[in-house]
Amino acid sequence: MKKNEMSKEANKMTRQTWKSYWESTECSFLERQIQLYKARIGYLKLLQAVPEIGTSGRVLEVGAGKAWISRLLRARGWSTIATDLNSDIAMSNSKFVDSYVIGDMINLPFKENSFDLVISCGLLEHFNLDTVQKILTEMGKVGKSIVVWLPTCSLEWKALWTIRNILGGHVFAQSYIHRKKSLENIFVSIGLQNIRVGDVLFAGFLRYIYVYGNSINPSGEYSSFPRK
Repeated sequence: MKKNEMSKEANKMTRQTWKSYWESTECSFLERQIQLYKARIGYLKLLQAVPEIGTSGRVLEVGAGKAWISRLLRARGWSTIATDLNSDIAMSNSKFVDSYVIGDMINLPFKENSFDLVISCGLLEHFNLDTVQKILTEMGKVGKSIVVWLPTCSLEWKALWTIRNILGGHVFAQSYIHRKKSLENIFVSIGLQNIRVGDVLFAGFLRYIYVYGNSINPSGEYSSFPRK
């Protein structure tokens, strides 16, 4: 899929998907536009990281929160499962995915290779590298392919977060700087292959890192990730 085709796809899917959300949620016009923009950017990041993504399959979103990406993939034809430790978030957003499971990201309650794709967005920057390795190991066990996105935690991001906090916005948890090479090394260490690493612009000057990999070995079979 070419870049302009990706952009058109992202626009179409976000508007279709969020129409049903807005009909069931009271929010201002400005809030709607912000949510639409965030969802579009998130979906565009997914298309750029996995341009060969199809219109069906089973996807798990880890640390899903409002399950931004899962909603869009569901509209595209995917079977969507979201998981988060926060039971309130799970209950309030369960109607937007096929299933919302309350679960621990370092001990995912799913069978090995039970998902075609496992994703997380805006999650890993809140954990140190040792915990990131545990999370990615779990994602690699239950998924045939995984893709993650996270802010670069640059000075621009930190300035934005500080301004939002001062203005009374969301209070962000501790954020860590994770370099592309460190994330790529973890992907390699847990047995993932065909790894792609890159970044995408968010809001013009802020950047997100993305890392994609799958567990297909040279024989064409999926690798095994035995639990310890």
